[in-house]
Amino acid sequence: MSFLRKHAAPAAALFCALFAFAAPYLIPANPDSAFFRGGVWGALLVAACLYPVWQALRRAEPRELLCGMGWALLFSLALSLGSELFIYNGLLRGMGSLLRRIAVPLMAAPALGALSARLFSAKPRETQALRFPLWSYALVILLGWLPVWLAFFPGMINYDFPAQYQQHIDHAYSSLHPLLHSALSNGLMALGEAFSSPTLGLLLNTVLQMLMFSFALAYSCAFVQKRGAPAWALAAMTAAYALLPIFSTMALSTCKDTLFSAALLVLSLQAFELLEAPEAFFRKIGLRPLSLPSKSVKTQASPVHAANPSQFPVKQRKATLFLFLLCVVGTALLRNNGLFAFALLIPALLIAARGWRRQTALLLAACLCAAGMVNGGLTLLLHPSRENTSFQLYSIPAQQLVRAYNSGTMSDADKEEIRSWYVSDEGLAVYPHLADPAKGYLDRERIQHSGGDFLALWQKHAKTHAHEYLEAFLMLNVGSWYPDDLSQSTIYPDVSYNDKGYLQLQETDMRAYGIETTCFLPAVRDLFEQICRRNSYQKYPLVSLLFAVATPFWLILFACAKLISGRRARMLPAALGALGVWLSYLFGPCTLPRYALPLFCLAPALLILSFLPPYCERSSGLCTF
Repeated sequence: MSFLRKHAAPAAALFCALFAFAAPYLIPANPDSAFFRGGVWGALLVAACLYPVWQALRRAEPRELLCGMGWALLFSLALSLGSELFIYNGLLRGMGSLLRRIAVPLMAAPALGALSARLFSAKPRETQALRFPLWSYALVILLGWLPVWLAFFPGMINYDFPAQYQQHIDHAYSSLHPLLHSALSNGLMALGEAFSSPTLGLLLNTVLQMLMFSFALAYSCAFVQKRGAPAWALAAMTAAYALLPIFSTMALSTCKDTLFSAALLVLSLQAFELLEAPEAFFRKIGLRPLSLPSKSVKTQASPVHAANPSQFPVKQRKATLFLFLLCVVGTALLRNNGLFAFALLIPALLIAARGWRRQTALLLAACLCAAGMVNGGLTLLLHPSRENTSFQLYSIPAQQLVRAYNSGTMSDADKEEIRSWYVSDEGLAVYPHLADPAKGYLDRERIQHSGGDFLALWQKHAKTHAHEYLEAFLMLNVGSWYPDDLSQSTIYPDVSYNDKGYLQLQETDMRAYGIETTCFLPAVRDLFEQICRRNSYQKYPLVSLLFAVATPFWLILFACAKLISGRRARMLPAALGALGVWLSYLFGPCTLPRYALPLFCLAPALLILSFLPPYCERSSGLCTF
């Protein structure tokens, strides 16, 4: 790295030139077009990047450059691969295409990495800390959602709510939907029915969800404020929560993702707090150390988190412990794939909590046992039918086989063998971004009894159709990692369904059940119809990035790179719960914005926290940047 610092000017010129050559392959446009061949684009790019890259090479620390280039390499690979899928509707064949996929990220990463390191090296300065209470942030967020609520009063009936409510009507619950959410939602509906008003039940559902979601988001605002976030960052974060359609729409939607995301957000921030100052955290929840940590283990201390247990009243300690317990139970039980959040979070948390692993393990074990008890109690109470939820795992294999079936290189005998597993030929049509037809038209009874034979058939064609298998996998989840992907608005096989676009709004008429909805603000309703149904945001390239499913994912990875560059890698488990859920969706039937809601919630807070230094031991002010 000293060589780069000594020869910063020629290195910056080389990096920018390589970036200019690679850039046409990183955006969703034909790289062979006359626009790129003219050279003006490359010259402008070099001129714009040369000075900040040179400045970064001269001033950034080696660790910052390495972390920046690591993030940039992954980001460039995603942009290059996603652009290829977008332009050609698949992966190009041949050694030349393979070499280009390797070369483009390597050419773009040095310049992008230097620019990232320039951001990483921002120096902190002192500023007076803000002192707004948590409820004030919740109030601002709720005021931002109020016009949307009045436009879709008393709430949006969409996604799984009709099916879950039908369970209540039939008194027949199913494990296909999370029991905790079904019990909570239908319990409120039953309360409304007790007053002869199912509409009141929907109103209670919406009000409770809005309050819980807004306070979870407000908790994240107060969390970063407490650690010295600057006013402009807090204002931007609060405005995003209040104004971006994904937050207001999901706050009003009758689906499980909202409360699940709220629980996972608060749990992630509590994990951050635990790793930041473990002794103070365990004192705060009323747990005394089992033994003193070893002298080699350094823990953070601060005036905000003193280790003196008398600082925390009994009521506060009980409330903090109850909140942690509530978030673990909610994360585990409000979605059937919620346990994927713990697959990465728990091992990483136990590794990172050096000196406090036994306390952390006992706390997590107690909370997970409580979640198991809640789930067991709901099972005894509701007697749900056992659905074959593992059927969802056939999304990727079925999609890959269907793509191989339509490749034009498969023999008639092999095609007939695949066809024998389907109850209709409609399941053999290729829908690049949706696996529901390929999976949904499988013979379920045969799959249930001979699922291993189907997987053996899938494995049989894996080698000869490796290209189609990889292509099917990437096309199915491209929206999860490629910021320019728009597939969430065109995934459905029936064109009439494509008006569901970005997010579902008021989708189901349930007046037959006595549930009435009213629009008090038609202009706001029309605006959200334009955004969520007709995808009008796609007309504005930079604005559309705020709606992209992959944007919060890359912001979280950027925050992780910043934490590593600042020697705070022990804080990474705070991001792994949301990333574990993200990983589970890579093997699902499609990419939808509501699936990424936990990432949308966590990204602003984690990004700000990564740039804030550890607690300053001062009483008059806090550090910020």
